[in-house]
Amino acid sequence: MWNPFKKEIKDGPVKTYYSDGKLRKEVVYQKDKIILYTTYHENGMLETRINLKNGLKNGVCEVFYSNGQLESDMMYKNDVPVDGPYTMFFENGNVKEKGVFKNNGQTIQLSIRDGQRVEEEFDYNEDMNRLSDSDQQVEDE
Repeated sequence: MWNPFKKEIKDGPVKTYYSDGKLRKEVVYQKDKIILYTTYHENGMLETRINLKNGLKNGVCEVFYSNGQLESDMMYKNDVPVDGPYTMFFENGNVKEKGVFKNNGQTIQLSIRDGQRVEEEFDYNEDMNRLSDSDQQVEDE
């Protein structure tokens, strides 16, 4: 018997679409928790693919430009970048930024910034964890 007061537990994919019918976002739930969050550019190309566990980024998180070119591909554990090297790219595929996460993801040692060689080290800022405009919606789900 249907109970209007019982909350339905989400399990499986939930999709939303652009006004033209193209897939905009697919959120995969497992027992009411988001485990995979995927967004698409208006042209249908993949924008972000974020693996989550308990609402936090865990595993590979990828961001793509609207032309399909990889922008970034980073590993996370509990919303913190995993120590090790990372590379970000310009839309044309050239290296935009290259560095190494250290100290449990709290420090970044850069060797390339904006395509130019540098030697910089700085503290990781939580705002840098935002992958895209669509990523904000993970918190809104």
